[in-house]
Amino acid sequence: MLPDPLRQEIIALVREQVVPAIGCTEPVCVALAAARAAEQLPTRPPHRVQVRLSANILKNAMGVGIPGTDMVGLPIAIALGVLIGRSANGLEVLRDVTPDDVAAGKAYIAEQRIDITLAQDISEKLYVDVTATDRDGHEARAIIAGQHTHFVDCEVAAALRNAGGVAPCQSSRRAHDDRRLSTARHGATRRTGRHRSPPQPAHGL
Repeated sequence: MLPDPLRQEIIALVREQVVPAIGCTEPVCVALAAARAAEQLPTRPPHRVQVRLSANILKNAMGVGIPGTDMVGLPIAIALGVLIGRSANGLEVLRDVTPDDVAAGKAYIAEQRIDITLAQDISEKLYVDVTATDRDGHEARAIIAGQHTHFVDCEVAAALRNAGGVAPCQSSRRAHDDRRLSTARHGATRRTGRHRSPPQPAHGL
């Protein structure tokens, strides 16, 4: 029999690493970040959504079917994320999707509100960076890196914060994780200011 401390450590690791999900984790984690960004705006859905992804996420999510829809790929996952996704549900963010939601998602895509690009300034294989903007210019941002549900940075634009909006979320990981992901966070919104890299086209989307 395993010593109790080791057994408890294994159980804790399994609980951390194994989570329920609806659909393939790559597009669903993009939907999760999209939902978190949209939730922070005064009104929903956002007028525009900018999504920057690592090459692995971009490649693995492009041809994957999204449960509850008749579509594949990132645009419908992002559209549903900002329209009806609930980030509190984790990788089950799209579990409440209805046929009407799918129709609304298709319309959202047709209106060309989603911009998907390759994040070329990071080395993290799992990296999702979503900025949602409403019609009044308020912005909210959500970043996932390292693990499919690991938010490493999430900031609402200064104008919205000063107006009493939702406070930025914090990383749930320990400090050593922040150091490990420092390269991934290069170019991400920081507490002291903004830095954006020029958008890079993602071909084939």
